[in-house]
Formats: sequence, C-alpha cells, structure tokens
Amino acid sequence: MTLPGKILRFFVKLVFAISAVIVGFGLLMLAMVVLALSWLRALVTGRKPAHAWIFGRFQGFPATGSWPGTPAVRPAAGSAQGEIVDVEMREVPDARNERRLP
Repeated sequence: MTLPGKILRFFVKLVFAISAVIVGFGLLMLAMVVLALSWLRALVTGRKPAHAWIFGRFQGFPATGSWPGTPAVRPAAGSAQGEIVDVEMREVPDARNERRLP
C-alpha cells in the first residue's frame, strides 16, 4: 500500500473512532439526564420511579416460564400447597388533595 493510502486509511479510522466516542458520550449523557429527571419526578410526586416497577415484574418469570410456549416450573411432588386467604378490603384516602411539601 502506498503512503497516501496509508495516510487516508489512518484519517478514516481516526474519524470513525472520534465519532464513536462522541456517540457513546452522548448516549451516556442522555441516560444520566433521564435518570436525573426520573429521580426528580419521584421526589416531587412521592412515587417510586417506573423503572423499579418494570424490573420488578421480571422476578416472576422463572416460576412461570421465561419464554412463551415453555412449560412452567411446577412444585415438587409432596410439597405443601399454601392456603389461599382472601384480603380484607379497606378504603385508601385520596392523597392528591393534600399538600405534599410543608
């Protein structure tokens, strides 16, 4: 390969490397801004961030089968099946009418 070809190849690699760093840094900054806004919203509203609820849903997958069409995990033969108890209903007051901050 000739010298001008090597120089051109070096600059193309350099441009791609710099572009990759800029895109990676931009995605990192975007993730940090979204996280900060999520925390700020949680502080203002007093609710858990949505990502805690979403990832909590995945904890049930091992017991129900991870993929559609796969059999669910069944309890071992002879294991005790728990008793089903209904929950007593009670009224939850609407907290939206109260001020959150003193």
